[in-house]
Formats: sequence, structure tokens, C-alpha cells
Amino acid sequence: MSLGLHYGRQYVRSYAPLSYADYKIGLTRPFGAVTLGAAVVGTDAESRFYRYTPTTAGSRETENVARLGVVLSASKTF
Repeated sequence: MSLGLHYGRQYVRSYAPLSYADYKIGLTRPFGAVTLGAAVVGTDAESRFYRYTPTTAGSRETENVARLGVVLSASKTF
């Protein structure tokens, strides 16, 4: 089993409120020829600045892309 850690900092010089830190904590484990993984990713970005609006006509919904998330993965080396 492997532990993967990441921490990063994005600095926006001309508009400091857009600056943020991001992180990832993940585990991977090989199962025969396949490696499975799971990770938690997050950021301290202000959600009012980091929102996504789908391109669907007439849609007013937005998605907070700065929220905490979980990523599952499966990989195989050939």
C-alpha cells in the first residue's frame, strides 16, 4: 500500500482573494495486475470565486468546484 500526499499554493498577485491552497491525501494498493486507489482532494478557495455554470441553455444552476471531493482510480501497466 502507498500513501500519497500533496499540498500546493496558488498565488494571484493582482487579486489576492483568488489565491488558494489545495491538498490531496490518497492511498493506492496493487491487486495483481491492477492498482486501485482512493483520494480526498480539497482546497480553501472561496466558493464565491470558483463556481462553474453548465452551458445548458437557460440554466441558472452553479456548481461549487472548490468543495471537498473523493477520487477513485484503477490503473494497469502494460
